[in-house]
Amino acid sequence: MQRFHRFAWALIVGTSLVACGGGGSAKKESKKPVAKKTTKGKSGKPATKKPMTEEDRAKKREDQANKLVAADSTCLPSVLKDPASKLSLELGAVGSEAILCAMDHDEDRLLGAAGCWTVDLAAGALKFRDRSAIPGRGYHAAIERGCVRGFCLPKDQEVPAGEPALISWSLDGSQVAVAAGDQVHLFDAASKDLAKSIALRDPAQGDKVMPGTAKSMWFLGENLFFHGGEAGSTSIWAYKTDGSASGQLMGLGKGNEPVAMGHGSFSLLDKDRVAVSERGLSTLTIFEVGPGKRSKLVRKISNGPCRSAQVEAFFSTEAPADIPPKCASHLKNTFGEFMGTTIVAGSKNFLAALTGARIGELAVIDSKNLSEKRSIKLPWCESAMAPDAAKGEAEESSTKAGAALVEDPDAGGQVKAAGDDEEAAEEPAKPAKKPRKKKK
Repeated sequence: MQRFHRFAWALIVGTSLVACGGGGSAKKESKKPVAKKTTKGKSGKPATKKPMTEEDRAKKREDQANKLVAADSTCLPSVLKDPASKLSLELGAVGSEAILCAMDHDEDRLLGAAGCWTVDLAAGALKFRDRSAIPGRGYHAAIERGCVRGFCLPKDQEVPAGEPALISWSLDGSQVAVAAGDQVHLFDAASKDLAKSIALRDPAQGDKVMPGTAKSMWFLGENLFFHGGEAGSTSIWAYKTDGSASGQLMGLGKGNEPVAMGHGSFSLLDKDRVAVSERGLSTLTIFEVGPGKRSKLVRKISNGPCRSAQVEAFFSTEAPADIPPKCASHLKNTFGEFMGTTIVAGSKNFLAALTGARIGELAVIDSKNLSEKRSIKLPWCESAMAPDAAKGEAEESSTKAGAALVEDPDAGGQVKAAGDDEEAAEEPAKPAKKPRKKKK
């Protein structure tokens, strides 16, 4: 009887093991594959990712720009002082108003204007404005699906892969120029219709056409100007909007050499004149775009503690020779702040956006001898001053700058720079402090 119970118990246990999957003879159940879910459109076909529209790209650029320059800011962001930011502060004019824009040169962003302000020259104050770049001044922009900021290139246009285009609005905002590859296309700004295409390297125009690639572009009336050419070139090339090439801008003086904006800049002074600054505003050559007249201004400069060879070494494209500290300081103060400066014309004086250690300052420049008459310091966002202190600094800046007219009687790109009124009273000299008596 006991044997029967043992046998029955063993049978029950063995049967249970087989039922639970124990033993080598039981088959494993195969799992059925789970089909991946796909998003289908209205047609029943798998939906594809919707391509970005120009509005989407504009919104993306706006978001990136807000990280660099806060919208509605009334001060300059400290990021402008960092060369790694690849931002530059450029000056222009809209009517009689002075405009400053922080322009982006980062090839991975290509934002154009990261931030723009209208400048109150009398108060030294800034008012944020829309991020439309300065009229007439071109900037780099990405070519996306054959279009540049909504202006679409001809379908047969061949553009080297990865290269950006240059885009510029005319001073009156009615036309847009887009330079891509060896072509420049003119569009109606409102309709975005292509009006004309110009070959930048038309062999029929001989040596008047620009060789190499355009690095910068400016659009003034019926004139297009390009900085470019072969590697290392600092020449400026001129074209008419009818397609004719005018060649390089030539300077005045012995040899009749082309002007070179090395260590200088190119500026739209007003609706009729452009100017090329050379060697840290050592000279300024002015061109009247209509009659083609030229004039040249020379700034009176002292070599200070420097020898002539040391001054030349400072401007050398090669590795400069050892320059003594005192000489280096003098050269930076004399030339460095004017390298890359942009200039606009007032009724009587020029207004310039300084660079280098004095970025964030506007200088009132004598239009006859290029001497600096006074400067206007603009507010930085990093200086967290109390409202009373900020007001006091603005009043001090206004006193130094002198009164500015609300409207310029010579409007049309000419700014009424603070200090244009030659009859304005000079700031009274402060009385000398009495020497303190030494305690016995």
